[in-house]
Amino acid sequence: MSDNVIEFPGGSEDCELQFIPLRRISVSFGRTINLGNYESAKIQVGYETDLQEDANHDEEYNKAWEIVMEQVEKVEKEIAG
Repeated sequence: MSDNVIEFPGGSEDCELQFIPLRRISVSFGRTINLGNYESAKIQVGYETDLQEDANHDEEYNKAWEIVMEQVEKVEKEIAG
């Protein structure tokens, strides 16, 4: 059997296999918050995602950045009480 034939129950189908390389973007952000009385809290949030070759990298980067900043804001609110 050739590599480009997929077997299905009741028959087979000829197909063309394509491998699309993936790319990865990574976004991270850190912030130190002064809690007073010589205490501080450090927040570090990161996000990584795989992109297909035809993805709009600017749009995907902006989405990743939004995800990171939403998490930072969430943690800041928890710390602030």
